[in-house]
Amino acid sequence: MNKENRKQLVERLECAEVTVRAVKEQLAAMDDETYSIGDRFTSTPTKWLLATQGLPEVGMVSLTTGERWDIPRKVTNCNNITGEEMQEICSSGAFTRYWNNKKKLYVNGYTKENH
Repeated sequence: MNKENRKQLVERLECAEVTVRAVKEQLAAMDDETYSIGDRFTSTPTKWLLATQGLPEVGMVSLTTGERWDIPRKVTNCNNITGEEMQEICSSGAFTRYWNNKKKLYVNGYTKENH
């Protein structure tokens, strides 16, 4: 292998290492995603609010009927609900968050106009 080929391979390796590092950082950020009371979700056609139902219990409440989605679940911190806790709260429902209450912004492609 000549010096030029080796140099190209080293550059490709360095580039790959940067890419791997960036992907790991993105995965870590996804793992750190948490939820909070006040977050809003949609499960077509119903919109839902993540709300306390007697601390430390949290559950989904319909914004149109006020009905609960399943029984409330205990959480460690109602302002820092983990992904695992959220899976329990949602049980078998398919919910998509459209309002992140901690960040005070629309998420997942939703806007004030289309939520």
